[in-house]
Amino acid sequence: HQLLAHARQRDDRDPASLERAARHLAGVAGDPDAAPDLVQRAVALCLGVLAHPELTVLSDEARLVFEAAYSRRLPDGRVERGAIDALVLSDTAVTVLEFKTGERRAEHEAQLAAYVEAMRGRYPDRAVTGQLIYAGES
Repeated sequence: HQLLAHARQRDDRDPASLERAARHLAGVAGDPDAAPDLVQRAVALCLGVLAHPELTVLSDEARLVFEAAYSRRLPDGRVERGAIDALVLSDTAVTVLEFKTGERRAEHEAQLAAYVEAMRGRYPDRAVTGQLIYAGES
């Protein structure tokens, strides 16, 4: 998620630049032989997510926020807290973006629904929707 935020904020789609950023974020910037598979996978996933239509068509007035904190009260009274992968915020709408890898699973839909519910409570005057984004799909 940090690499995605870095790339989006800088409009950086250059694989070599993203590899340097990934190495820095992973704490292995000074060792070119450290974690090559992890770094390459992070860059490939980042580029795959950035190419997804939900991110390529963001309007100028929309703001993209990564790792957005949320909380919601559960039916038993406990409070659930966490971070949503990304929010697309405009004056009239909020879109919850949840990034996934691997196969589609029912629990992904349930997680997204919980995030959408939490954001409807936080932004009651805006239309709130959600979108699962699987890296590598477009």
